[in-house]
Amino acid sequence: MRRRKSARTRISSREMVTTSIHALPEEVLIIIFSYCSYSELVDCLQFVCTRWQQVSRSKLLWKNLVYAPGADVRERDIIVKLRRSPRLQAVDFSMQVEVSADMVRTLGQSCHELRVLHFAGSQDVSVKSLRSLQMNCPDIEELSIADLIFMNIRKVKVLADFTRMKTLIVKGINKRYDTVELIANEFPHLEHLELRNVLFTKKDLEHLMERKQDHLSVLTLCCSTRDHYCVLPYLSHCTHLKSLTLERLCRHFELLPFEAFPNLPTVSFLMLTFGGFLNISYCKAFFKSFSQIKELHLFLCQVYESDDIISLFARECPLLQKITFNKCYGLLNDQRVMELLFLKQLKSLTIISDHNITDKAMEYLQNLPNLRYLSFYHCDHITEKSLKILSDFPKLEFLEFSHCKRMSKKSVMYLKRKLPHLLLRMENPIRT
Repeated sequence: MRRRKSARTRISSREMVTTSIHALPEEVLIIIFSYCSYSELVDCLQFVCTRWQQVSRSKLLWKNLVYAPGADVRERDIIVKLRRSPRLQAVDFSMQVEVSADMVRTLGQSCHELRVLHFAGSQDVSVKSLRSLQMNCPDIEELSIADLIFMNIRKVKVLADFTRMKTLIVKGINKRYDTVELIANEFPHLEHLELRNVLFTKKDLEHLMERKQDHLSVLTLCCSTRDHYCVLPYLSHCTHLKSLTLERLCRHFELLPFEAFPNLPTVSFLMLTFGGFLNISYCKAFFKSFSQIKELHLFLCQVYESDDIISLFARECPLLQKITFNKCYGLLNDQRVMELLFLKQLKSLTIISDHNITDKAMEYLQNLPNLRYLSFYHCDHITEKSLKILSDFPKLEFLEFSHCKRMSKKSVMYLKRKLPHLLLRMENPIRT
């Protein structure tokens, strides 16, 4: 009996086609290389072959890469990596104790497409090296300078020649010249400005706000003395301001000068840090000034127990979607959490280090229709009962109970069974 021939067609060795990674098109290689780190691109892929070197230098691969060497990396190794990174667009030297002139010079000579630069001021950085950086990398849009005490007026004037600058972050105190006045006169396209521990006068601040009012949309001011209250009246010049962060507004146990806040209906993000006592008579005018905010973050703000600030801003700011209370002593309790029900658009709530919140507050939070993100950190009076209450909240997407000591493993497993889609974070030891 003859054996039936197989239906499969046999292919001779000559007809077989050998496929390797070198046969892949450039678009596919870029997708594969996108999973590689900065060190793998610079130290490995570029030395495989000429084609891989060309593909590894594609703009798509370098768009989101940041080179941030640690403090233990030698200067020679940094210079070598910069020379191998002609497409590099972001460098963070803030971890380096000493940034040398050779590092800055090599950065300008090798990385002509640089867009973001963060570095700490250093005595070794010369005016000549900064000028070389400015000439070779004119497209820098974001610049962060720390330890300004090491920068003299000639160096800062060179940095002011980056005419395309949109984001400027200045940290450190320097009493030898008026940094704010220089910022006001230069950087014509500045949109994001952060001034931390930079001394300035009332005249400098007024001049800055008037010059930048047409472009400035993000402003952060970290004030170190009481004299910086003069910042408040001049914020009205910034008609396009969307994000406002004020740090160290006043010392503890002093009233925040909310009556000095101007009307800023364009601000949607507000953060207040290192504040003092919040008085309801001041807060009423304050929250009317920011009636359109969508994000509110309060840090180290205190209230008198008789003042219900929560009820006030819940009615004056109906568009709030995200709220953070960080060490706001006396501001919250279970009954005041109920006032948050007026915020129908609230999606995220974070409460940190508040010992007045108990399981009763969870019953009120269940009635917020759009709440998706809920986080509690160091709230010692919250127990495992809260997990059972929140298990009947199917719309919840993220839940965190970090360092809340009264949680049991049994209640956590119960919540996971009830809400399998929920992303749950528990960073504290759980009782068995």
